[in-house]
Amino acid sequence: MILSLNKIFYLIKDIFNILIKNIFINYFKFSGRTSRKEYLIYCISYLIIDYFLQRKLPFLWYFIYIIYIFIPSLSIAFRRLHDFNFSGIVILCAIIFVIAVTMFFDNYDIKFINDRLTTYFIYTLFISLDVVPGLIPGNSGSNKYGEPPE
Repeated sequence: MILSLNKIFYLIKDIFNILIKNIFINYFKFSGRTSRKEYLIYCISYLIIDYFLQRKLPFLWYFIYIIYIFIPSLSIAFRRLHDFNFSGIVILCAIIFVIAVTMFFDNYDIKFINDRLTTYFIYTLFISLDVVPGLIPGNSGSNKYGEPPE
């Protein structure tokens, strides 16, 4: 019983250390590489926190939170792509593509297609850019973005 509580304590401590490191210390760090563990903990924690804040905060405060958390989310995604020896510009291209597709369907006012297609497209993009990099191991050796993460 004590051993399992001790493991839980260290797991929670590790989660908070990763969140603090990525949200406050590495806020503008777009260089280097990020491990799978660090990336997955950040993404899962972000989704859980976002789920509750979206429902509890007024729109203005939630919007301020989204603006604040956008940069660290982008930086950890860049560093995770660097672990695969890819440029982080892939994320920016995907964001621009989602905005363009959404604007295209809004301009033509195709309500059914807009709602369904945009929703499925954004979920597919989210899974391919957020979940998959967290499950696949990066390059084992050093690459042009630095040494492998711990």
